[in-house]
Amino acid sequence: MLKTTLKAPKTDKKTKVIIGMCNSVDDLSAAILSFWDREGVNGSSYSFILDRLSVLSLKTNVSESDITAFTNLASAVLGKTFTAAKKELGYGKSIFLTKAGEITRVHPLAIENQKIWRFMFVTGDFFRLRSVASEWKSAKTPEERDSAALRMREILYPIMVDNIKFKFPAISAVMSRIGDLLNDQMFNIFQMLRVGTEEPASQTLTSESASDAYQQRKTTGADFLRSMSVPGRIEEAKAEIANMLDSKNPESLEWINVRNLFGERAEAVRTALLSGKFGFGSPGEQDGCANFINSGPSHGAEWLKDVIQTSIKKVIPQVELIREELLNDAEINESQADEWISGIKISRALISEYDIYSGADGSFLRDLKAVFKLARGRIRTLKNIDILRGRSFANIQKKQIALNPRGGKRALWHEVGHHFEFSNPDYLMMARAYLAERTNGENAAVASLNRFYRNGVYGDKEVAIADHLSSPYIGKIYGGYHIDTATFTEVFSSGFEYLAQPNSGAISLVNSDGLIEFVTGVLKEGH
Repeated sequence: MLKTTLKAPKTDKKTKVIIGMCNSVDDLSAAILSFWDREGVNGSSYSFILDRLSVLSLKTNVSESDITAFTNLASAVLGKTFTAAKKELGYGKSIFLTKAGEITRVHPLAIENQKIWRFMFVTGDFFRLRSVASEWKSAKTPEERDSAALRMREILYPIMVDNIKFKFPAISAVMSRIGDLLNDQMFNIFQMLRVGTEEPASQTLTSESASDAYQQRKTTGADFLRSMSVPGRIEEAKAEIANMLDSKNPESLEWINVRNLFGERAEAVRTALLSGKFGFGSPGEQDGCANFINSGPSHGAEWLKDVIQTSIKKVIPQVELIREELLNDAEINESQADEWISGIKISRALISEYDIYSGADGSFLRDLKAVFKLARGRIRTLKNIDILRGRSFANIQKKQIALNPRGGKRALWHEVGHHFEFSNPDYLMMARAYLAERTNGENAAVASLNRFYRNGVYGDKEVAIADHLSSPYIGKIYGGYHIDTATFTEVFSSGFEYLAQPNSGAISLVNSDGLIEFVTGVLKEGH
């Protein structure tokens, strides 16, 4: 018997994929003519891919197996990037792009975009788009619509800019596939990307009812603080100052210090201390302790800081107790907090640097969980937390926080506090009522932030209510110069920050801001 030493030729990966796409003899014949007949017109050797592209483009619901087979074929033959495809196609690139554009109605220049190339030929999400959009259109319940919206995000976010806008290549791809489902208006796609549980709650309060709701929450908060002896501690803090600055006793060492350190301004400093104006005071007058600290002699500033700290040390533990009681009462468990965090895209660099600056691994996630519990889960609009080297901020349109890791828990809770207000329009209405009460109902009683400080660094259009809050920033409003039209405020952001930083919270309480009472009332009572 003759023993043969002949072996079957080896088959490369590309060939295996091409043959695997063939479901019939006709398919195999077409593949052979397309890929191995080298005498064809330049670019026509990829007609096998274009034929498959045409078949899939005509379908509304394309099976996952068909999408996988096509993307495997395209990736094996053309590569996984347009750069690789351009090299493979050579002079046939223009022919291929033109034909692909005619088949899909996507502009050839859009197909050249790396994201769109991947969208069509590597992930195949281009083919999934229509069926998901159809599901959204036919959804009968909010849950079904939210489910479709989440899938739509998975498909479209990779071709969007910052998950919030589309450029020409993406617009061309989307409109070619589902333009009719969007009524030929691209902006309608944003409706399909909305998830109900991430949108702000519905506003139910009017200006009149908001005032009543505010008063109810303030009363709830005041009762809560009384239950922990906070008013008594505040009185003790003020009494401490009064005893130190007894002007009737000419031998009072601290009163002598005030006169020696501040000269003709001694009485103004004493008045600020006795009245609990530990902040910056009123606009224009700048009669708060913080301004005397910033503008006085350095040794006078240090003395004044020590006096204030001696006073508020009686209140600081109570602020810590308020925070812990609120967290203990929150009906949010670890798994709920974990689920919420899993839905937020968080910068890894931010987490790492935040933990380093805080001095403890895991600090960022612990602090983020804690503030979600503090809010009792009432934060719907936060989906992105990015790192920032400058001044931290919150953005409702981008559902974002940009956070400087050096700011720590204080900055994190402050910015999350903004999203607490963004998520609950009724709380904005109550915040306006709080600010209006501070100005005795004068909606136009605002002043440039720079008027509160001896060395202001704020922009000319940055304004706050004309009051003597411990920090003028608490009273800052956005969207105009009237309280009743403010689009958002710093009320809840400051309240959250002061619960994270008890020193500021204690100063606010002694200064009679009414902020902690209001914010804790909202957190305690819910809405």
